Amino acid sequence: MLYKNGLRLAEPNDGTTTNTFNDSISKIATYRGDNFTEWHNQTHPLLIVFKNFALEGSNLENIRASYDPMKGNYLSFEVASGARNDFYDWTATFAKSTVENSNLGNYSNGRGWRMAVILNGSIISSPGLEEGLRNNASIYGSFTTREVNRLEADLKAGSLTFTPQILSEQNVSPELGQKERMQGIVAMLIALGLVFVIMIGYYRFAGVIASIAVLFNILIMWATLQNIQATITLAGIAGIILTMGMAVDANVLVFERIREEFKKTGRINLAINTGYRKAFSAIADSNITTIIAALILLNFNSGPIKGFAITLIVGIVSSMFTALFMTRTFFARWAQNPKNKQLPMANLLQSAKKINFLKFFKPCIAIALVIALTGGYALFQKRNTLMGMDFTGGYSLSVELTPEAGTDYRKQVENALLSAGASKNDFDVRVLAPTNHLRLFFGTSMDASNKPFFGMPLETSDPEVAYSFQNNPRINWIVTALSDSQVELTQKSLDDLDQTWSSISGQMSDTMRKSALFGLSLALLCILLYITIRFEFKYAVSATICLAHDVAVTLGAVALLYLLGMPLQIDLKTIAALMTIVGYSLNDTIIIFDRIREDLKVKNRTSFKEIINGALNATLSRTVMTSTTTLAVLLAIVILGGSSIFGFAFVMLLGVIFGTLSSLFIAAPLLLRLHEREDKAANGNPKRSTKKESHSLNAKR
Repeated sequence: MLYKNGLRLAEPNDGTTTNTFNDSISKIATYRGDNFTEWHNQTHPLLIVFKNFALEGSNLENIRASYDPMKGNYLSFEVASGARNDFYDWTATFAKSTVENSNLGNYSNGRGWRMAVILNGSIISSPGLEEGLRNNASIYGSFTTREVNRLEADLKAGSLTFTPQILSEQNVSPELGQKERMQGIVAMLIALGLVFVIMIGYYRFAGVIASIAVLFNILIMWATLQNIQATITLAGIAGIILTMGMAVDANVLVFERIREEFKKTGRINLAINTGYRKAFSAIADSNITTIIAALILLNFNSGPIKGFAITLIVGIVSSMFTALFMTRTFFARWAQNPKNKQLPMANLLQSAKKINFLKFFKPCIAIALVIALTGGYALFQKRNTLMGMDFTGGYSLSVELTPEAGTDYRKQVENALLSAGASKNDFDVRVLAPTNHLRLFFGTSMDASNKPFFGMPLETSDPEVAYSFQNNPRINWIVTALSDSQVELTQKSLDDLDQTWSSISGQMSDTMRKSALFGLSLALLCILLYITIRFEFKYAVSATICLAHDVAVTLGAVALLYLLGMPLQIDLKTIAALMTIVGYSLNDTIIIFDRIREDLKVKNRTSFKEIINGALNATLSRTVMTSTTTLAVLLAIVILGGSSIFGFAFVMLLGVIFGTLSSLFIAAPLLLRLHEREDKAANGNPKRSTKKESHSLNAKR
């Protein structure tokens, strides 16, 4: 039937191409994709197109994806001046305005014919022609952001003036294998369940609403990250964990305020409104300081830092929305029901309200200094083995194992290297495609005095060796280690092994390290300025010193635990964990400072020391609840998350513990010391009454 109606197909082996207008010869093309959802809902991927073409990819200019509120995502491009007339001749002939009144319209039901966009033999798009195109064109089609960006990349690839030839292709497995990913997912689900249990167990009905809000927060984050095509990495997971903690923290702050106000008034409606109003400044200050840091880090394209910043910004905005809008709207309507007269909560932490936190400052700071100094010395002494490959670099080797059905090649190689004397932190195994192709990475820690590569020369010069790689002692050790564990390499791999060996630099180059350090320093400076404006300079100094303390003590503890045999290492995962610790500790400290600032307004006759202790006790239940939920998440990941993510989660666990303790026992007492020094300098009277000092102190708004 098609032949009788004039269809003529070119010879399949005819490779000649031309852009001369010719509608008599066609060919069969195929849509890209594996199923009908990618074939424009056809049951097959086949499409008949003209063999010749209207426009070469090299004639496309200014290809860009854009968005229109009425039509959604679209792609636009311009046509080079030399090809505009030919392109117009083609498109005008088959545009809707032409075919709807001609026989050509019988083939398309009066609509414009489709223009096939073909890349490497596959149809990547087939938009309909509304009118003749000459200088520029736009492609619409209800694209998602991901689809329109992919189309933009495809058109840009097609505009290259040369055709690349693929010499070899290998796919690298993710750093977390399938088993580790499943362990991580299970751990996160259990952690989320623990958070819900703790919140509901302590705050009862209010905890149920907070748990739903946290769930919505995660869904909003996930949808946003998917829409902007953000890659989920360990740094991103750190950002998600931090925002989960901050989302819970916002709800806890509100509930504790509601509890306090209800005790005063006995009216649940008034308590809810007042609770949200009084909690707002603390929530806003703690989130704004974190966003300031994230916005600055976002501009420094330094490995995991940018991913962490993106996730953190998205998470903070969504948590503010769920905690301050969703739950408030619900409770405001819930309180309008006359049957709802109170919001019951547990009182386990309400009896401990007379703790003198300030007296623990000296022993706490002494312990912190011991950990930081001894750990710092250990870090310096063991830097070659404690610092991971991300910083130190190392060696890379590609191998091909003898294929065996149902074999976990990665596990085989890891066990062989461990049995030969390497430790888990010394190497990394990545699976390529096909799965019996592996790439092995070895850190410079393998050259340490007690490690397998110690004392090995770079190469030898024995002409009698069977394989050329045997003149490289390190490769020889690797092959022997695999062979001793019955892991055999193919003959081809043995022949070419020395050609796949290379020295590699760290992922964190000098430029990236400088960029990261500059970004972190600028972020701390901006936080210092913000806290100074919102509070006073002494508050800012106390918070900044507290942050430095948390990082130093955490790194010191990591170094000391490493000496004790724990499999920890400082790498890019640790950087992500440290950034999370800074955000968490800052959030904790700001909330305590906000309570001190508030109490200064209403307790004019109370000494500054008593105000600080009172604020610490008043926020204690909030501190304990927030820390408990965050630690529950991290403990679940440490215990159940698998070996690949253990170090990352354990460093975060240490940091949250130290960050919580420092907010209680370091930051607030340090603020008191700075206040006393400031007052002494101003009055020149070291024995002046602390009660009188408080009269001259005004909190800033």
